[in-house]
Amino acid sequence: MSARSIRRAQERRAKKLARKAEQTALLQNRDCEGAAAAALTEPNPELLDEFTPEFIAEANAVRDRVWRKAGLLPASAPSASEPRASASGHVSPAQLAANRANSQLSTGPRSSAGKETVSFNAFRHGLTGRFKIMPYESEQDYEELLKGLREEHRPSTPTEHLLIDRMAEHHWLSQRALYLQGFCFNEVGGCDNDAHLALYLRYQTTHQRAFHKCLNDLLKLRAQKRKEQSGFVSQQHKQADQGRREARDKRQQERHKWAVLMDSAKVDHQNLLNLQLPGGEQFVEKAIQRIIALEKAA
Repeated sequence: MSARSIRRAQERRAKKLARKAEQTALLQNRDCEGAAAAALTEPNPELLDEFTPEFIAEANAVRDRVWRKAGLLPASAPSASEPRASASGHVSPAQLAANRANSQLSTGPRSSAGKETVSFNAFRHGLTGRFKIMPYESEQDYEELLKGLREEHRPSTPTEHLLIDRMAEHHWLSQRALYLQGFCFNEVGGCDNDAHLALYLRYQTTHQRAFHKCLNDLLKLRAQKRKEQSGFVSQQHKQADQGRREARDKRQQERHKWAVLMDSAKVDHQNLLNLQLPGGEQFVEKAIQRIIALEKAA
């Protein structure tokens, strides 16, 4: 490298350090926040010729975030996504175009597929939150697990179906936590990540307990249903027994009444055979009237 090139590189480095020192001094001065913001937001003509407005807007946004974290930029200073006024108080067309282009990049997804994808940006292990089959898992195996539980317990109500589905999910997640524990150990059997191992163990225990809770709730629900059905059947048997007792008492009363009538008829018949008794015709007539009266009373 020639001496001329070395001198020019040193001059550029010195100018760069001088500009940085000047900007830092302006930002640290609370009384000159407006001037500092204007100096920082004024576009460099050389940059506008070399880079697109979208790239400049993105670079400004990154710079502002870094400077705010470092404490070099006041909290009240405008961000890169806002229209920035120049020293003359007007927003240049390049700044306005860069702001509009940057705002289009930060609107987020609009389609259903995009929103579905973004909703899993923070998705790590899937042991909490919404249930989802991971890419390394088999959806067919999960369907077989769910089908087996349904065939075993045969749910008949929406609540029972819900409990069966929750049982399948909790068992699947407990097995996932057990699978993830294997990645916490190295080839010699030592644990490389104690925090992750403790996390997976805790979630495995949590989902195992949730599985047994759903199972117990299902068994309690069916026991309560059987109890209600048993009580209804017992009430039916009780009512049937009471009806049979009433019918038996009524038959006994009928037999007693006809037994009394039969005894009276035998006595009257014997008296009719004994015609030599005085007033036999009157006696027969009275007996007939007495039998008619008994029949009417019955």
